[in-house]
Amino acid sequence: MREMEEKVSVLLSTYNGEMYLPVQLRSVFGQKGVDVKVFARDDGSTDKSTAILNAWAKTHPLKYACGNNAGAARSFLKLLQDVNEDESEWYAYCDQDDWWYPDKLKKAVSMLRARKTDGPMLYYSDTTRVGPELEKIENPFKRHYHVESAGGLLTFPDGSGCTMVFNRQLLLLLKKYEPEYLFMHDTWTIVLCGVLGGQVIYDPVSHIKYRQHAGNVLGGVEKMRYSKPRLFWSRVTKFFTYRYFPSLVAKEILNGYGNAVPKENRNLVRKVADANRGIRSRLAVCFDKRLRTGYLLIDMKHYVQTVVGKL
Repeated sequence: MREMEEKVSVLLSTYNGEMYLPVQLRSVFGQKGVDVKVFARDDGSTDKSTAILNAWAKTHPLKYACGNNAGAARSFLKLLQDVNEDESEWYAYCDQDDWWYPDKLKKAVSMLRARKTDGPMLYYSDTTRVGPELEKIENPFKRHYHVESAGGLLTFPDGSGCTMVFNRQLLLLLKKYEPEYLFMHDTWTIVLCGVLGGQVIYDPVSHIKYRQHAGNVLGGVEKMRYSKPRLFWSRVTKFFTYRYFPSLVAKEILNGYGNAVPKENRNLVRKVADANRGIRSRLAVCFDKRLRTGYLLIDMKHYVQTVVGKL
């Protein structure tokens, strides 16, 4: 007797993705051991992306909607709001330009199932970075920083959304509130899971070819080919460039979830939210061990960002 396949709803945002979208859809519908449905939102494309979605919807379990251009992060939040929580027990983010190994979703669901908890859960994995034609590229950014603690995730929410799979409980929490400050949908998702007492699972094995090209929202193939001096300078510049602001995320969590934040995390979130008020607040954050990630460079950057009042 055939084993019942787990249902997974794949949330796909498209924007002028005609070049890579068909390949990605083939890999998504080529997943083994799971029952896949795709829910797509086109974010105001001017190319043939919607025509491609329409064609696939006629032959595969794919539903899509079209909207005005909101940007990748907001587009995914709209997908979260629109998807029915009764469709599946598991939900996965999907970029339009990658390629998934056939075991990607099955592996994620099996690792999530193994935890056996009723609370919010999120899985993410390492990635294999490739070029525009899925060719292998030497990756100078080899080290992955994995953090599981609530404070560490609030400080440094490092996880690729294109690898994320999460359960219905986390979906319901994401539906509850849409933040005004939003760095990216995946950072918001992983922080929320950690701070609200959920479990974050990291798989060091890659199950995805993460395509790097000039049109990436974050990243891009050009950095993969930097010379060593240029790569060093890029890292120095990045160290003093602040794009993600934990204090704003903390304020959004308090605004949207308040007392739903577990007691053991609530004071910590308030402390981060108030970090920029003055020197005492900054020092309190700097010396709070719960906000450390365990990675020296990341923690040093956090200290600098806090001291200069840009947390």
